[in-house]
Amino acid sequence: MKNMTLLIGLITIALIGAGCTSSQVGVSADELYSNILSTNDDFFAYYAEGEMTFHYGDGLSEKATFKEHVSQEGKRKVITIDNATNQQSIAVNDGFDLYFYEEANDTAIKIDLSDEAIPTLTHREQVTSMLENMKDTHYYEVKGEVVVNGIDTYHMVLTAKESNLLIGDIELWVDKKTWFMVKGISVAGDITTTIEYKEIDFSPQFDDDTFTIDLPSHITFTEVNDTLNESIKIIDSISDAEEIVQTPFYLFDEEDLSLLSIESYSLSGEIQEEVTLYYWKNDIPYLSLSVAPTYNEDAYLGGEKVTIRGSIVAEYLESLRYLIWDENNIQYSISILHPDVELDDIIQLVNEMKLSND
Repeated sequence: MKNMTLLIGLITIALIGAGCTSSQVGVSADELYSNILSTNDDFFAYYAEGEMTFHYGDGLSEKATFKEHVSQEGKRKVITIDNATNQQSIAVNDGFDLYFYEEANDTAIKIDLSDEAIPTLTHREQVTSMLENMKDTHYYEVKGEVVVNGIDTYHMVLTAKESNLLIGDIELWVDKKTWFMVKGISVAGDITTTIEYKEIDFSPQFDDDTFTIDLPSHITFTEVNDTLNESIKIIDSISDAEEIVQTPFYLFDEEDLSLLSIESYSLSGEIQEEVTLYYWKNDIPYLSLSVAPTYNEDAYLGGEKVTIRGSIVAEYLESLRYLIWDENNIQYSISILHPDVELDDIIQLVNEMKLSND
């Protein structure tokens, strides 16, 4: 399920805008929107089971089932099972630490939350966080009232204002009594994701072992906080960066931008390192350029196609202000940091890039 983790993360991206009111139901879109968000203000306990399905443009699909445990104190546990392999992933937040276990690759990690913001784990939290951050990209309206899995719901439709957004149209079915998201469908490029709760218990009884993970005897938790800094390294020179990328690569002329720093980053268990160059202009962060020596298809997210450097087709995600392309077996990506910089400005700079060994 190569795209599942990515998609779950992407569902938290900002989306929403001005509302429309439906006269056919007893609640306006604005009221429904506000009530959905209010369910994230305080913790309430529940146990739920559901399904996630991913449909791809080529006709392929992936499916997983999940179980969510949320306590009144805010502890969370999410178990996700890949239907094709029957292998499970488990995530637990006990309020102090975040634990992950992946059966497929026999790995377990632990993250200390003492200095971190508490992340969202449940699919309900992900959707409400998504809605909370949405500003000007979608219209929304209430289409009617529908019974979903025995629950009376409001059917809410979010329509993208532009065709090149990271997340397109979305449909939500929301419990009329609790404002709980019972079902959701979202479109990202050629991928359609459906999340549907089949069973919800708002009066669960959890025992002391619920918010723990029982690992196989041959596995122990790896402390991510201890290893994270080791995976990010400061690079002293362009020549050192070339050694990591394994070849000269294109970069920006320092007459146009000032190169502030260079870092390399590698994920645990992966050989590949990625180099990121941070550029400033007039003492203000302008953009970052990341260079990787191999192709990563999961980095492409269905954005707008643009032409750079004569004939190279790149992909631009306006919602993330992110440009990516492949050139001579190297993958380049640019994150625009300056709020006033437009895509045309970046394309002009990209067209004037030169090789690092020139």
